Amino acid sequence: MYDTSNPAFIRRIAVGTTTSASIGIAQTQDALAVLTEGSIEIFGIASGTLPHLASATTSGNLVIAATDDGFVTAGNSVTLWKWNGTSLQSTAAIPISYSPLALFGYGSRAWLGTAAVTLVFDTSSGAARPLPSVPAAGYGFATDGSTLYLAGGVNGIYSIDLS
Repeated sequence: MYDTSNPAFIRRIAVGTTTSASIGIAQTQDALAVLTEGSIEIFGIASGTLPHLASATTSGNLVIAATDDGFVTAGNSVTLWKWNGTSLQSTAAIPISYSPLALFGYGSRAWLGTAAVTLVFDTSSGAARPLPSVPAAGYGFATDGSTLYLAGGVNGIYSIDLS
């Protein structure tokens, strides 16, 4: 964590050390979930420091995102993780046959981009329930209010109404 309040004097104020290389990150109101090569590690952020709060062993995950219902990871499966402030628990896992490229959380939805299709999951019930997919590749996501923009590869950009 760096203090950039004075651009002429940027200084490091906190470090969050992970057990292996970090490959993804997602944020809730009070925590960061860091996806590493072998785990998900939770760090507190409320105090301006990065205390290590919890971790869960996992493997094969390539991307992570936060939804209103917890964290979602994807690799060989889409997995929903619940963070209750003291522990991290896997609550659902759905096998997938696509390689994940990007993952985005919005409300109680997780959008998983692949080179062939964008998969959508409802996370509100504590399970990653599949919803109808978007018939477009998903290389990246951005939002503006209730509009989701999807980088669709050679097909350009898709605009999806989230309201």
